[in-house]
Amino acid sequence: MFTGAAHTLRVAQPSLSHAIRLLERELGTPLFHRLGRGVMLTSAGEAFVEPARQVMRDLENARSVVRTIAGLAGGTLDIVAPTTLAVDPLADLAGAFRRRHPAIDIVIVEPPNAAVVADVVRTGECELGLADVRTHGKAVETLEPGAVQAGGSGGGATLRPLSSGRTGGAQ
Repeated sequence: MFTGAAHTLRVAQPSLSHAIRLLERELGTPLFHRLGRGVMLTSAGEAFVEPARQVMRDLENARSVVRTIAGLAGGTLDIVAPTTLAVDPLADLAGAFRRRHPAIDIVIVEPPNAAVVADVVRTGECELGLADVRTHGKAVETLEPGAVQAGGSGGGATLRPLSSGRTGGAQ
């Protein structure tokens, strides 16, 4: 059974049969009537087709979004930095980044104080943080001043206070 489907999917027929049995066990009902050398969808199988197709479309959409972000072809870079560092050196760094990756929006978040920068990065609220105080702790890499360089003038970023919450894009 499932020989034609296995051939179309380029998988071994026993593997496909096993996967279908596992799915039917998980769903708690058969999806196919096994008829000698053929199969036919049960009522549950017929009801399952469109939601399964939607899952496959959603999965492809998710893959596309991840490929876009991973390839720096789109998305948002959230940076936390005090106002003094947002002007220098961050403005130049953000400008250089925007010239290389124009489809990436940059949102610069202003923390209530420099001591919380590492926590904002560590919790994932922002991907990058600049601070004028030394931070220690797990999951945060510290670069010394001068370790990152950029050329040209800054721009192309949005500055907002941390307390306003994330916006998911440039403002």
